[in-house]
Amino acid sequence: VIATQNPIEFEGTYPLPAAQLDRFFMKFNFGYVSEDKEMEIYRDYLSINKIPETVHPVIKYEDIMMLRNNAEFVFVHPEIIHAVSNIVRHTRSDDAIRLGASTRSGIIYLKCLRAYALLHGRNYVVEDDLKTLAHSVLNHRLIYKNQDEGEAALNRIVQREVERLANLNIEN
Repeated sequence: VIATQNPIEFEGTYPLPAAQLDRFFMKFNFGYVSEDKEMEIYRDYLSINKIPETVHPVIKYEDIMMLRNNAEFVFVHPEIIHAVSNIVRHTRSDDAIRLGASTRSGIIYLKCLRAYALLHGRNYVVEDDLKTLAHSVLNHRLIYKNQDEGEAALNRIVQREVERLANLNIEN
């Protein structure tokens, strides 16, 4: 399921409870499209009858299931599992974070790491994947005392684990 979320500042929108936010796998902020793209959207909207001709499936259900099954075989080194655990646990004790990540967050982080590796043609997770996915997987699950300081704390926590793994020189 893919969902959109309006900014809290919009009239009639309310913050989602932490328990609901924790059930979203990832969060991406796309921002606004370019002026050219926006014009294309408007033109497509006005010629609504053409849209069914231009919309095609990009992947079959069977292929999705195959990828999902293949992701289960992506190797995650025990030290990377340990790093995920450390990241999740340290979000709970950092002074800049009011509410840290749950165990569910760690499980989803591991699932996303496997999927990311698979989509990048690897059958193993590397330490840089931790950094690449950290904000998309964890940021919306955390409640910060101050947004900027909290995000900086998450960056520090993740960076510390990535550096620890780099010093171990693990092989997949």
